[in-house]
Formats: sequence, structure tokens, C-alpha cells
Amino acid sequence: SWDRTVIKWSVEVDAPGVRYGPFTQSITGLAILEQGAKCAVAAGDGVLTCFDPRAAPGRADVWVSNDARGTTLRGCCAAAGCVGTASNDAMVRLFAADTGALLRGAKVGSDGYLYAVAGSSDALYVAGDDAVVSKFKAPSLELALRVPQPAAVWSLAVWGPRLLCGLDDHHGAILWSSDPADALGGPVSTSIAASCHAAASTIAAMASSPVLEGAAARAASAD
Repeated sequence: SWDRTVIKWSVEVDAPGVRYGPFTQSITGLAILEQGAKCAVAAGDGVLTCFDPRAAPGRADVWVSNDARGTTLRGCCAAAGCVGTASNDAMVRLFAADTGALLRGAKVGSDGYLYAVAGSSDALYVAGDDAVVSKFKAPSLELALRVPQPAAVWSLAVWGPRLLCGLDDHHGAILWSSDPADALGGPVSTSIAASCHAAASTIAAMASSPVLEGAAARAASAD
């Protein structure tokens, strides 16, 4: 939250339960790791913190990473046994879940802010200003796919073959699927395709960026 704390909400009484923190700055993302044994918190100053939610209220840090300090982290997620982040410098990063070490990073190919990140067991999805969802293989961060959207993307969720994109303003949300059995037909799919035309043109102009390993990724963060 904006008060630099994480709140564990009680669904039984519909009220705040345990509060963790404060952390270094306003919190922009939270990832549950190891089935709830640890949580990772992304902050607006670029600091990524992992804490033990089973400890007493306050902070029981497992590790703190300053490798992205200086940019604004917009979110974090669990991906391929690691922690993935998206940030204002258009870079996706992957951190070791056990130590917080920055493993590698990659630019999405545009200069716009990244607002959203979601992960799966083998991939990391990011999106933002440029209205394009970029899918990276995890943990390699090799670019796998780019999916144009009709507007800037503010949130992402992925499960199985499905990708849910929360879009800017009146555009609402779009559910995408890699399963042909899920595909929509008729005017809905035609309308989505037409509204994604501009983003598709952006994709055509994008160049793949090299994956930066360890020290190179940290150096890019400091630029």
C-alpha cells in the first residue's frame, strides 16, 4: 500500500489482520513464494524485499536487493522459481528467490513504462505504455512472443493457456488464450483485431534486445 506496509486481510471477519513493514517506499507489487513461506515486495524506489510472513508483525527480512534501485519497480511476481519484475525503465528483471541476486534482465524493445508483470512456471509476461504484451521464456528471458493490445496495459494475470489484460480507461479487459478451443469468433474477434492494428505496427518496428546477465544487468540498472 501507499503507507509502505503489506496488509494480510482476514476473510473470516472481512477486516485487516496482520500488517508487515514499513518497507522502503510505497509498495507497487507483491508476490507469494514457496506456497506462502515467503513474500517478495517491490517498491517505488527500486528496492525488492523478501520477508517471512509467518513471523510476528513488522519485518522479518529474508533478503533485500538494491540491484534495481534508481528505477521505479511497477510490480513483481513468481516465475519459474524466481522473482520477476517490471519497471519504468522498460526492463524486465529476474531475481533468485532464495538470495535476491539479480540473475538477468532484458529490455522490451520500446522506451515506454512497464506497468504490469505476471509469471508462470516457464514464462514472464510484461506490458505497459506501448500497448504490447511481451512474453519472455523463464528463466532465460529469451523473447518468445509479442501480443498487440488496443490500449496501454495496466494489469496482467496468467493461468494455463489464458492471459487476462486489464487495459487503460474505457477499454476494459481482454482475455486471450493460446488454446484454439477457447477462441472467439465473429464481430468480437474482428473488433479486437482492428483495434490492435496500431500496436501491431509498433511490434513490427521493435528490435529484440540482448539478455543481460548478472553484472551487466546491474550496470544497466545504474545507467
